[in-house]
Amino acid sequence: MTMRTLLWLVCALLLASPSWASEARCDALGANCVCSEPFNTSSFTRSDGYLNPGDSTTKQCSYEIANHPAWSYSDLTLGTDATALARLPAGHSVTNILRRNTGHAGIWWVGAGKTVKDLGATYNKRMVTRAYVYHSPDYNFRYDIPGCHSKLFNGEANNLWHWENAQGWIHQYEFANAGWSSPPKDAALYGDPPGMAYRMGEADWQGHWYRAEAVTMNRAGGASPNGLRWILYMTDVSQGVTKVNGGNTFVAADWAGTTSGWGPNWNSIVPPWRQVSLELNLYREVPAGGQCLGFRATSHYMVAGWDTEAGQMIGAATEVEGSGTPTTGTITLSVRSFLPLLFGIVGGAIGVVCMVMGGLRWLERRREYALRTARPSDGPGDFGEQPVEPRPVDGTPAHGGHGVQPMVSVPPADELASASAEVEGRR
Repeated sequence: MTMRTLLWLVCALLLASPSWASEARCDALGANCVCSEPFNTSSFTRSDGYLNPGDSTTKQCSYEIANHPAWSYSDLTLGTDATALARLPAGHSVTNILRRNTGHAGIWWVGAGKTVKDLGATYNKRMVTRAYVYHSPDYNFRYDIPGCHSKLFNGEANNLWHWENAQGWIHQYEFANAGWSSPPKDAALYGDPPGMAYRMGEADWQGHWYRAEAVTMNRAGGASPNGLRWILYMTDVSQGVTKVNGGNTFVAADWAGTTSGWGPNWNSIVPPWRQVSLELNLYREVPAGGQCLGFRATSHYMVAGWDTEAGQMIGAATEVEGSGTPTTGTITLSVRSFLPLLFGIVGGAIGVVCMVMGGLRWLERRREYALRTARPSDGPGDFGEQPVEPRPVDGTPAHGGHGVQPMVSVPPADELASASAEVEGRR
């Protein structure tokens, strides 16, 4: 392979834009990253309400059908909002967010249920869902005037349990018909989760971005102390507002808590089947006489799992927070977040080389054309040059000139024919 062929190959590869499979943290976690959806694009396809964003091509999350992590009846889109983007931490690289229109109501899911079910028993011990969630400054809640109901996270839909923030603070439902086998549940629990460390209010949500990490432990349940357990960690990452809890991570919900929980045997809960990772359930409902105001949005959704229990967390997305590490566990440093800049610099340099090569090739083809078409009787050449007398062999200027090298005159026809044949032979 000649150097010229190699350079043309590099140019061709340069034109093929790379597709990042996921965010940098997913790459750092390696196989423990189950799936990742940054939602940082305006490009997407839709299939019967299911949305597939265009900024990920591998390790995609699948809610109910392959590679489609989100679903809603209508108006779910990848777009922007000036206030929402301004409230993100300094140094972020977010340009688009997954959102619905202002005043939206109805069902809206973001999840990886199918992806996790396809794993079987893999990562049964600990699984974490991490998402950034935003509520607009005018977002209203259940007992506002007008009022609007809202949910937040859900277990499997047909298990009928979820966490809500309808009144600002997180409370949880476990329905009597959920099918839990040990211990049995005969009624719904509606109130503060026993492990709540901070009771949020409505104003804590409005105009704020949170990193929400929902942990699922022992997905299949088991005998004490290996029962199923869910914990929700929240971190206010907003700028331009007073951060809730000083920006420190807090437990917003926990099935078990420290001294109490779901009945006396909370640490031996066995679900009817192995549970998936928690999913965003951003449902809103208009009560009688109510009206939904504002909107919610999400960014950088990811699921990760482990076969051991060591308090592992996904942690910050550098694309959102500018920097960050997991709150617990270990992290493998990755240069992936710097790759776009590096690619841009190298790509720009290669692009210049490609342009120069293209220009040289154009000049070469023009020269070949001139050689093929020139004749002795043409007089001035195709490019306007005047025939001049060749320079003498002894190196002295022709016609007594002052050292100016005259241009070579048009060669005889037989030499042109020979040159043209040689060019054609090379082609």
